[in-house]
Amino acid sequence: MQGTARLTGQTLGAVVVTALLAVLPLELAPRVGLGVAAVLTGIAGLVSMLRATAKSERRDVEGNPQISSLVDPQSIVAGTDTTTVPAYPRR
Repeated sequence: MQGTARLTGQTLGAVVVTALLAVLPLELAPRVGLGVAAVLTGIAGLVSMLRATAKSERRDVEGNPQISSLVDPQSIVAGTDTTTVPAYPRR
Protein backbone atom coordinates (compact mmCIF):
# COMPACT_ATOMS: atom_id res chain seq x y z
CA MET A 1 0.00 0.00 0.00
CA GLN A 2 2.79 2.41 0.89
CA GLY A 3 4.64 1.57 -2.32
CA THR A 4 1.55 2.29 -4.37
CA ALA A 5 1.08 5.65 -2.63
CA ARG A 6 4.70 6.61 -3.29
CA LEU A 7 4.56 5.61 -6.94
CA THR A 8 1.30 7.50 -7.40
CA GLY A 9 2.82 10.60 -5.80
CA GLN A 10 5.90 10.43 -7.98
CA THR A 11 3.81 10.00 -11.11
CA LEU A 12 1.50 12.89 -10.27
CA GLY A 13 4.52 15.05 -9.42
CA ALA A 14 6.09 14.29 -12.79
CA VAL A 15 2.83 15.14 -14.56
CA VAL A 16 2.54 18.47 -12.70
CA VAL A 17 6.16 19.40 -13.48
CA THR A 18 5.66 18.50 -17.14
CA ALA A 19 2.54 20.66 -17.29
CA LEU A 20 4.36 23.55 -15.62
CA LEU A 21 7.29 23.29 -18.05
CA ALA A 22 4.86 23.27 -20.98
CA VAL A 23 2.82 26.26 -19.79
CA LEU A 24 5.29 28.55 -18.00
CA PRO A 25 8.56 30.08 -19.15
CA LEU A 26 11.60 27.90 -18.37
CA GLU A 27 12.97 30.44 -15.86
CA LEU A 28 9.76 30.44 -13.82
CA ALA A 29 8.61 26.79 -14.00
CA PRO A 30 11.09 25.33 -11.45
CA ARG A 31 10.20 27.96 -8.83
CA VAL A 32 6.47 27.43 -9.30
CA GLY A 33 7.01 23.66 -9.22
CA LEU A 34 8.85 23.88 -5.89
CA GLY A 35 6.12 26.15 -4.54
CA VAL A 36 3.40 23.69 -5.56
CA ALA A 37 5.41 20.84 -4.00
CA ALA A 38 5.84 22.78 -0.74
CA VAL A 39 2.12 23.54 -0.51
CA LEU A 40 1.13 19.93 -1.20
CA THR A 41 3.69 18.69 1.35
CA GLY A 42 2.27 21.05 3.97
CA ILE A 43 -1.26 19.85 3.28
CA ALA A 44 -0.13 16.22 3.53
CA GLY A 45 1.57 16.95 6.85
CA LEU A 46 -1.57 18.56 8.25
CA VAL A 47 -3.71 15.62 7.17
CA SER A 48 -1.22 13.23 8.78
CA MET A 49 -1.26 15.18 12.06
CA LEU A 50 -5.06 15.23 12.09
CA ARG A 51 -5.17 11.46 11.55
CA ALA A 52 -2.60 10.86 14.31
CA THR A 53 -4.52 13.09 16.74
CA ALA A 54 -7.82 11.37 15.98
CA LYS A 55 -6.20 7.94 16.36
CA SER A 56 -4.68 8.81 19.77
CA GLU A 57 -7.98 10.27 21.00
CA ARG A 58 -9.80 7.13 19.88
CA ARG A 59 -7.20 4.97 21.66
CA ASP A 60 -7.62 7.00 24.88
CA VAL A 61 -11.38 6.47 24.79
CA GLU A 62 -11.25 2.78 23.95
CA GLY A 63 -8.23 2.00 26.11
CA ASN A 64 -5.32 -0.09 25.02
CA PRO A 65 -6.45 -3.75 24.83
CA GLN A 66 -2.87 -5.00 25.01
CA ILE A 67 -2.29 -3.36 28.39
CA SER A 68 -5.72 -4.07 29.84
CA SER A 69 -5.35 -7.79 29.12
CA LEU A 70 -2.15 -7.89 31.22
CA VAL A 71 -3.77 -6.51 34.37
CA ASP A 72 -6.15 -8.54 36.51
CA PRO A 73 -9.13 -6.29 37.36
CA GLN A 74 -9.81 -8.19 40.59
CA SER A 75 -6.33 -7.45 41.94
CA ILE A 76 -6.77 -3.75 41.23
CA VAL A 77 -10.05 -3.66 43.13
CA ALA A 78 -8.53 -5.60 46.04
CA GLY A 79 -5.45 -3.35 46.06
CA THR A 80 -3.08 -6.27 45.56
CA ASP A 81 -1.98 -5.52 42.03
CA THR A 82 1.65 -6.46 41.59
CA THR A 83 1.54 -6.79 37.82
CA THR A 84 4.28 -4.99 36.00
CA VAL A 85 2.81 -3.51 32.86
CA PRO A 86 5.31 -2.66 30.14
CA ALA A 87 5.09 0.84 28.76
CA TYR A 88 3.99 0.75 25.14
CA PRO A 89 5.11 3.69 23.03
CA ARG A 90 2.37 5.84 21.58
CA ARG A 91 1.95 5.54 17.86
